[in-house]
Amino acid sequence: MTSTTSTLAASEPPPPPSSSSFQLETEALLSSEWWYIVKNNSSDHCKWPGIVCNNAGSVTEISLPDNIKLEVELGKFNFSSFPNLVRLDLGDKGLHETIPDQIGKLSKLTYLNLSSNDLYSELPRSLAYLTELVELDISNNRVNGSIPPKLGNLENLVFLSMSHNYLHGPIPPALGRLSKLTLLDLSYNQFAGPIPLALGLLTNLSHLNLRYSSIHGSIPP
Repeated sequence: MTSTTSTLAASEPPPPPSSSSFQLETEALLSSEWWYIVKNNSSDHCKWPGIVCNNAGSVTEISLPDNIKLEVELGKFNFSSFPNLVRLDLGDKGLHETIPDQIGKLSKLTYLNLSSNDLYSELPRSLAYLTELVELDISNNRVNGSIPPKLGNLENLVFLSMSHNYLHGPIPPALGRLSKLTLLDLSYNQFAGPIPLALGLLTNLSHLNLRYSSIHGSIPP
């Protein structure tokens, strides 16, 4: 039985290829409306400005040229089409609306910059799934609500900036688990309560900015 099955399997043609991830990425980039300005005539999205691909032709970095302003919703981007993305730099690109929960599907992401846009609403809880993140910058937006305590799961973070937003509630003690942090900037927000004792566990911290953040109480020993 085993011999017959093996012979048949060997004689069968290979299965047809599934939908190309290359095509899915191309379609996702076009449907986002991000590339209608910068796209050139190449059908290969790996040759478009701001796109870096790996040897297999899958997008690993997206970083649009400095002079480009998109003025579109961040939610138009299909994050799930980019399983190999490690760097997403969208600072100062005129993006608006909310940060979609779908962003948590970028499981390989190490760098995320959404600063200086017009993003609002609360931080999605799915950010806690981005456990490979080393740098996270959401500063200079209109993000409100509280900081999700589960951001303390991002134990690879070295740089975390959420300044110049409308964040409120207490600063979660869970941030004290981010033992690799060298920079933590929570300035210009509307927090309540004192500086949590747990921030004293951040022994690698070289820059801490809490100015104009509405905190009160004494500085922990």
